[in-house]
Parts: sequence; C-alpha cells; structure tokens
Amino acid sequence: MTTQEVTNSLYNLIEITLPLANANPVPQEGTQYLRLLEGLFRKNNIRLQSIHMLSQHPATSNTALEIVRNMAEDVIGIEYVFANGKEKMAKKLFNYLPVQLHNELEFAKKIGIETGDDEFPETEKKIMQDYSKLSASVKRRKNWAGISFEDMLANLEGKNALSKRDTNLIGLLYLEGSRKTHLNPYDVSIYLGGDTFYPESEQTLRKVLVYSISSYIKLTTRYIDEISEVLGKATYHDIAQQVLAIFNEYDTPDATID
Repeated sequence: MTTQEVTNSLYNLIEITLPLANANPVPQEGTQYLRLLEGLFRKNNIRLQSIHMLSQHPATSNTALEIVRNMAEDVIGIEYVFANGKEKMAKKLFNYLPVQLHNELEFAKKIGIETGDDEFPETEKKIMQDYSKLSASVKRRKNWAGISFEDMLANLEGKNALSKRDTNLIGLLYLEGSRKTHLNPYDVSIYLGGDTFYPESEQTLRKVLVYSISSYIKLTTRYIDEISEVLGKATYHDIAQQVLAIFNEYDTPDATID
C-alpha cells in the first residue's frame, strides 16, 4: 500500500469509530475496567484525528510522533491491565488519583501557582484527607502502576501477550517519540541539517501511520469486547468487524507501505 492509502485507512478508521467514541454504551452499570477503556478510547480517538491532520505533510509527522508516543503508553498500559487482572489493575489506577492530586498540589505550591477549581476540582482539604488514608507503599509510587514503561513491555512479553517483534517495534517508537517530546541534543541536531530532515520525516510518517492504526484498533476491540461482556450480548460488533478489516489490509510498515 502507498502512504496515501494508509492515510486514507486512518481517516476511515476515525469515521467508523466516531459514533462509538460519542456514545455512552453502559451508563448505569459496568466495571472499573470498562470506565478505563471508555476514557482511553475517547482520548485516543481525538489523538487519531490529530495524527491524521499532522500526517498531511511528512514534515509535521515528527510532531505526530509525539502523539504516537503517548498513544503507545496508553495502549501498552491497557494491555498490562488486561494481562494482570483487568478489574484489580483498573481499580489500582483509579485509586492512585489522591497521590496524583497531592503531588500536583505540592508542585503548584512549591513554584507559587495559585490553585483554583479548574486545576484541582477537589478542595485542598479533601485532597489531603484522601492522601492521608493511603499506605506508604502507594504514596511512594512514581506512577499508578509502580513500574516503568519498559518493565510493562517486559511483563507483557513474559506473559506472551506481546511478541518479541512487537516489543521491539513499540519500544523503538516510544524511544523515538520521547526524543521528540523532551529537549535533547539528538533531536535538535536533526533540524540543523536540511539535507537529512525531509527523508527522516517521510520514514517517520510511515511508522506513525501504521502504529497509530494498529494500536487504535487494538484499543477499539478491547473496548467493544468489554461492552459486550458487561451487557451480556454482542454489541458494536459491526464496528469491530470494520476496523479489523482495515487492519487486515496490511502487515508491517516495511512490507506494505511504498
């Protein structure tokens, strides 16, 4: 497939899944895992729309790679949740909220930011009360899971939830996306040489397109499966079939994009 054809597939994927992103399939019941999936699905639907806009020209694909890096973090996170006890892990994530709000509040105080309702919907007193109820081990975590992204990848590979090839591909994309996200000499040097800038961007565009499509499809099918399980009947399977048909149109970036 050509780069333009894959770009068209990305657009079709957005169109197919937009009704699901705008829906609230299980308003009165469900699981913590389903709540997590619903939030991530909507968030990444918007990301996919942003990637499509940025992919209109190879030069802006470097910026799209920053979004793909964040998408990788979400998709690997949800796969880690699924592989390690989906309900238990989803609760672990939501239960980390008091730590997040506490740490953000302390940061704001440290640099002199005035905190209002927009930044902290919970009052300072409520934040501190919720935080005080947590164990010392929870408070020490640097993130909700208590492990790094690379350790999540290793965990999934160890459980055969990811192949070695997938681990390498995702790890490389995450690394490249992190270079775009953070100030570093390697990334700055790319923009200093005009002769090497455009070819690197064209290659990046191909990676961005394939990974964003495949990861979003994975997230879509996880979401639809959980909706169907909670409701006890097949729901949105027409959307699942359409997105899987898009996925089956290609295999890997090197093999399918010209």
